[in-house]
Amino acid sequence: MAGIAGNSPRERFFADYCRTIRRSTGSGDKRLIDAFVAPIREHFRTVTELEELGTRKGHTVTIVLSLADTASRRRTKRAASLLGWEVQAGKKGVTVAAGVKQTQARRQDTASALGVDEASAQEALGRGKPYAIEIRDEWAPLVVDEAVWRKTFYAAADYPGGMAEAVVAEPGMATVYAGMARMDGAAAKAVVSGIGLKKLAEKNPELFYQAAEALAVAGGRALAPGGPQADAVWRELSGADPSDPARFFCGAI
Repeated sequence: MAGIAGNSPRERFFADYCRTIRRSTGSGDKRLIDAFVAPIREHFRTVTELEELGTRKGHTVTIVLSLADTASRRRTKRAASLLGWEVQAGKKGVTVAAGVKQTQARRQDTASALGVDEASAQEALGRGKPYAIEIRDEWAPLVVDEAVWRKTFYAAADYPGGMAEAVVAEPGMATVYAGMARMDGAAAKAVVSGIGLKKLAEKNPELFYQAAEALAVAGGRALAPGGPQADAVWRELSGADPSDPARFFCGAI
């Protein structure tokens, strides 16, 4: 939905996702930003509503489309609407067709993203057979625990897509995450404790993203030119010693 390559490894997925969001929302043009963000947020709302029509088993939600009885027809009509389809029963049988309205077209993007085959659905329902839609979700690892991001940025917000939706809705969040993904774990921990995610997002997230790779920790020290012999110089410049990475990074950014 965001336009990233489909072969992004699970371990790198969220970083690639946030980098794509950063590029697509960095123009400052509200019209372009809204055009990018709105379909993604609608996608998460649509998937959430679709899952409410199905049965979950582990990481998979199965939604059975059927015209066998009143309850099944009602569920099928609702699912079709969420997918941007129109289901009509006539003398010649059942037809499933893509709607032509703009809202229906956007929902058809979600159907494609989920791998739902309109033609197969029409064939099955036309023969009086059920058609099953499977929505599968998987976990993507994060460089900083999701609970920290939620507490910092969206504790009071209700995002159906959780953090994946929050990074398109909360300004600066995607850029800060993309920067965090460029750092080693010790440096990321020092930045979070010394500066804080909220301050990074509000102050200058783009500067942080550009500088992130230069912020590194080894042996419990921030890596700074000159090594320990230059600590006095760095203390004077940043107000903190490289031996205290959290305070040092706070003074450097």
